[in-house]
Amino acid sequence: MLFGGKSRLIKHTVTNVAGTTNLGSINLQNSNVNDGFVGGKTLENWRMNFTFRVANPNNNKGKRGVTKTSSSGPKRFEGKMTYKYNDNGRPGLIADTTFDAILTGERTATTRYEKDGNLDYWKQVKVGDIITWEAEDGRKVDVVVTKALYKLKGSGMTPKEWAELEGWSSMYFIDKVLPKIDGAYQLQYKLINPKQYGDISNNDIFDDSDESDLENNCPVPF
Repeated sequence: MLFGGKSRLIKHTVTNVAGTTNLGSINLQNSNVNDGFVGGKTLENWRMNFTFRVANPNNNKGKRGVTKTSSSGPKRFEGKMTYKYNDNGRPGLIADTTFDAILTGERTATTRYEKDGNLDYWKQVKVGDIITWEAEDGRKVDVVVTKALYKLKGSGMTPKEWAELEGWSSMYFIDKVLPKIDGAYQLQYKLINPKQYGDISNNDIFDDSDESDLENNCPVPF
């Protein structure tokens, strides 16, 4: 919260104030309190013109009473979730799209890339924040963040683990993600109210029998 418009903050020491005070050195806004005031530079005039300033120098170090306002509760973010898995989904996947995979509980993470140009936006997301994902057909779903954005390289995650989180196959990771691993980041989330969407999580039937060799052939332990 700001006061004083475009005026600049200068330092002024209150002197010759009637009575006693522990105000000490006070920061005045644009020297509003001057000899033009009836009674001159008095403590009462200062109080009238700086209602929101902290009077006690031990409280906020004599600066403004309200230096910053903070809102409680989670922040909200928005993003698109429009990809189709086609033949690149992991074995046993029920959903056809990345958006529907969120609804079925088969997708609890997303990977974002530096080259996309909006990584700074996603770096603001914290655990407990809300993301509203929008499908290509305009449907929306809210998820709560369970793990903030982290760099994939050096995370220790395997292609199989990545596939379980995102719904894509391990081969898709090796072909599409691994070449961009230096600029790849992932964040994790979960549905706020799975029952609202008839959660039919398919994680228990994830069959990686035809992908067991792919993980071993991954050229870089990321």
